[in-house]
Amino acid sequence: MSGLEQKRITNLYNVIKSDDLTTFCSLLKFDNRLLKFSLGRFPLLSICYLYNSKKIIKAFEKDLIKVKDFIALDEPFLLYKDFKTKCGKAIRLYADKTDFVMPIEIKAILGHDLFVKRNFKKFTTNNLTNKNLVKIYNLKNQKCTILDNKIKISAKKLSKKAKKIIFFSNIAGLTAGAICAVIMLIMGNIIGYGTITSPKKIYNANQFLKYAQSGDTYMSLQNDIDLNTPFVSEKFEGTIYGNGKTITINYDYNKTLFDIFDGKIEDVKFAFNCTSISISDNLSLFCNTNNGNIKNLNFSIDASVEFISENPTTYFCGLAVINNGFIDNCNANFKINATSTSGKDTYVCAILGNNNGKISNCNVLENSFAITENVDIAGIAVENSLNAEISNCNNNAALTQNVNAETWSPAVAGIALTNVGIIKNCYNYGNLKIDNTVETSNGAIIIIGGICASNNSTIYHSKNCSEITAISQNSASYIGGICGYVDTNGMANNPTIDFCIAEGNLNFTKNSDDAYLYCGGIAGHMIGNITNCCSTLTFTSGFDKETKNMAADIIGATYGQAIINPFTLEIVSVTMYLNITNNHYLISEEIPQPIAIIYINTSQFVYIENATQLDFTSHETVEEIKQLEIYFD
Repeated sequence: MSGLEQKRITNLYNVIKSDDLTTFCSLLKFDNRLLKFSLGRFPLLSICYLYNSKKIIKAFEKDLIKVKDFIALDEPFLLYKDFKTKCGKAIRLYADKTDFVMPIEIKAILGHDLFVKRNFKKFTTNNLTNKNLVKIYNLKNQKCTILDNKIKISAKKLSKKAKKIIFFSNIAGLTAGAICAVIMLIMGNIIGYGTITSPKKIYNANQFLKYAQSGDTYMSLQNDIDLNTPFVSEKFEGTIYGNGKTITINYDYNKTLFDIFDGKIEDVKFAFNCTSISISDNLSLFCNTNNGNIKNLNFSIDASVEFISENPTTYFCGLAVINNGFIDNCNANFKINATSTSGKDTYVCAILGNNNGKISNCNVLENSFAITENVDIAGIAVENSLNAEISNCNNNAALTQNVNAETWSPAVAGIALTNVGIIKNCYNYGNLKIDNTVETSNGAIIIIGGICASNNSTIYHSKNCSEITAISQNSASYIGGICGYVDTNGMANNPTIDFCIAEGNLNFTKNSDDAYLYCGGIAGHMIGNITNCCSTLTFTSGFDKETKNMAADIIGATYGQAIINPFTLEIVSVTMYLNITNNHYLISEEIPQPIAIIYINTSQFVYIENATQLDFTSHETVEEIKQLEIYFD
């Protein structure tokens, strides 16, 4: 071997031993084979472990672990000398042998048992390496077994001398231990340990920021906290006991507090003092994704929101963009003015975006509101997904969407914009409004409903008690006291509205006779099951079929199948795609029918002149309806 080659080997050895990361990187840049080098029997990672070269390990450990084939160079004598010193009795396994000393063997020799257990699967091993590991631990009086790429190592046995030292140390330490225990107990009561039985006690913002980012800490708020520095906890798996305290956010807000929330939070108040928010991506005030449990969380915000995102869909919500967990007994004081000029799908909702879990007993409080421009709005959730549930929730916020974008189809709902799951025991008290000033239709439609805008599943025992207003220049509109548009949309089961009540007022204004209106006390358009429902809604605009206003006390329009006379081509009879049982409505001279129109196809339809054969019952007064068994407050 040339003197130059020997000098390179010595230089590489000294670089690793001194943990000189800068020079190591330079050598790698000079020769990209460097990571495959082995100094004699010792791959570079084995040498790094032997000398605890932390910087090089941190930078290159993952790459060095992957190396399977080595380029062997000469072995420096000093390297073997140091290895022999640290090897102890195990040196007998390597004397006069040429096999590689693998990195995992070095860790075992150094007594890093926990590392070996946790990282065994990461390293490429063979029968010889496995045999050496077993022998190394046998020499340490420890039992080691390797089976199915898993390693088990017994605890280290104490020598007689060590046992004696521990025995007398224990006796000498009893008094000191008792004193320490008292001190620790006192300190535990003051600061806590971050465990389920002793939560970390949080007195200030610095402590909250520290432990909110720690991942799995149990913490208990002792004071109100002001957060003046932006922060995001990437993933939180711990628990926050709020004790009724308030966390106030005093900075410009464009990032959520918790990206992924897998933990639990309860009895906390949040006050968001930001007045202007620009949204370039999905944003929720509390967390983007909830997989945990949010309970008794109250929050307030009064801000202007501008959507500047170019994403196809963007959400702004109070508690979560996506809920896969549980949200219970939360209240929102939600005051938002929002605008969007992107033409993309943008949504504002006081509680959450997509619900894949369960949300219950949540309220959007009185005096809350959302006024938007070309942004859809819902009180509780944008979408209630398949098998998800919204129950016992109330919306008191006035929700108004103003529309000036030609291709935008606006939607507003008190509880959820879209329902594919279950909505039950929910109430809407907030006035709802869409004002579309666009003069050309361009296929755009309006959908607005007291409980839900579009329903493909089940709405049960829910009630609307508000005024619903739709103003359109030239767009088709679907307006319902409970739901604007009800259809199967590919679902296996028929959508259902059961035990629901619509009160308040429906108001519609349009400037074009070419724009169709489908308006109903329960649903604007519906196919499916409607049972045990009541409508006492009043209508404040004039409706007549000559101007394409299809309004009725229960359902504006539905679909059906017709039997047609082959000679006259007249419709003889129609079977509706509706299952109707025990429904009641307040009759008026202006709108005397429970259903306005049945569509056979896009060009054939039947106006309903007489619905006495259907299971709808008309009533002259509201008091008559309130006496029914199916009526509830």
